[in-house]
Amino acid sequence: MTRIAFLLLLIVSASSCVKTETPNSGLRPYSIFIPNAFSPNGDGVNDTFKPVFPPSTPPLQSYNFEIYDGDLIQVFNTTDTSKAWDGKSSNGKTLPEATYYFNLNGEYVTGEKYEVSGGIALMRP
Repeated sequence: MTRIAFLLLLIVSASSCVKTETPNSGLRPYSIFIPNAFSPNGDGVNDTFKPVFPPSTPPLQSYNFEIYDGDLIQVFNTTDTSKAWDGKSSNGKTLPEATYYFNLNGEYVTGEKYEVSGGIALMRP
């Protein structure tokens, strides 16, 4: 099995501007897009967080998407690609503005495995 390591730098300024850099982003299988911030405030814009697979991506055989808080307590987990995180804990509690961590892994029907992890800024404007 080939392992691919990803480095994600999450930069947050004093004014809460968020920027990510992925120096080896060219290695990301099928260029899975992972947003770096979202604002679950009910305005209909960026209210949820989930990976976006481009149309050219082969079908998925397996999918696991997990979110952890700063204490590495799991707050969200799904194996359903249509489900997104809404900024609440698994028991429905609204979580505070902070950096959370995600892990996405699975396998395409082609047999190629993928694993991506990094940070996501939950912002409450």
